[in-house]
Amino acid sequence: MCAGDVHRAWQDVLDRYGLTKESRIGYSIGVGYPPDWGEHTVSLRANEQTILEQNMTLHVMLGMWMDGWGIEFSETVAVTASGVESLTQFVREVVVI
Repeated sequence: MCAGDVHRAWQDVLDRYGLTKESRIGYSIGVGYPPDWGEHTVSLRANEQTILEQNMTLHVMLGMWMDGWGIEFSETVAVTASGVESLTQFVREVVVI
């Protein structure tokens, strides 16, 4: 699977609601890839052809910010042989601010 496939899966969900996410939804992290808005090593964005390989770690941010409201889901994951493993160990609940 390539990074663009991940973005496409998110956009497929948004399409059902008439929404679009043009910016990236995640990026590589780890010892060799400290988080930075400009590193562009692996970006989960449309048409990104970087192949996701086992043991890569990514910060996935599925956020939508609209006029007067927004949502964001943030998850740190490791790519495994069969998919991904969540590295986030927080209770999953909706927080309304």
